[in-house]
Amino acid sequence: MTANFPIYLLVMAGVTYLIRMLPLTIFRKEIKSTFIKSFLHYVPFAVLGAMTIPDVLYSTGDMRTAAVGLVVAVFLAWKGKSLLTVALAACAAVLVALAFGTTRARALLRVPPLAMLAGGLGIAAVAGLVGLLH
Repeated sequence: MTANFPIYLLVMAGVTYLIRMLPLTIFRKEIKSTFIKSFLHYVPFAVLGAMTIPDVLYSTGDMRTAAVGLVVAVFLAWKGKSLLTVALAACAAVLVALAFGTTRARALLRVPPLAMLAGGLGIAAVAGLVGLLH
């Protein structure tokens, strides 16, 4: 495995370079189509959302408690609250949902606090997307 590492590194570097270089060489003129401009403007939000939402829904081990945190985070982000407020409120909502949830959900209360915070921050990232698009 160690002998193949330089090959893997070169392939990854080449792919990364191509992804960044090809659009610059293909699109030399200014893009005038409003459809393509708007599409390219929203691609980063769509990609971040596609990467984050599955993690958010499975972050607590129970999709119902994760949905509670997500709803709280999206609501607070829609109201324009700060990212810290959204993250802390989402974590608190998940903890409350876990405390009043099923026996399986209560067992999740033994989850380390850093893991719970990571789940809350993932929820806050989705809420941040909502805040940016709002």
